[in-house]
Amino acid sequence: MPAIEAYYQAHRAHGLEVLALSTDELKDESKVRAAAQPFSFPVAMLKNTKLSGFGRIWRMPVSAVIDREGRLVKQDWFVDPKLDAAALDPVIKPLL
Repeated sequence: MPAIEAYYQAHRAHGLEVLALSTDELKDESKVRAAAQPFSFPVAMLKNTKLSGFGRIWRMPVSAVIDREGRLVKQDWFVDPKLDAAALDPVIKPLL
């Protein structure tokens, strides 16, 4: 998440939007808020792990890229320690 925050800060002026989704129980909302505190992008809580048009989320955390038309471009970044600007640029920059 810190790498995504840094990338967001560098590219939000170009139209990049980031949304974090938590599948934690609503009773854990205070914990989710505390974990989200360091980040400037919004965090929402989901009631289930199936998203229309996205499919079932089987592993966490997962990062996905959705283009301006709402199409899923990439969804297979699972806990990748190399998720940094070098990995994000080829996928995201053409969409900005």
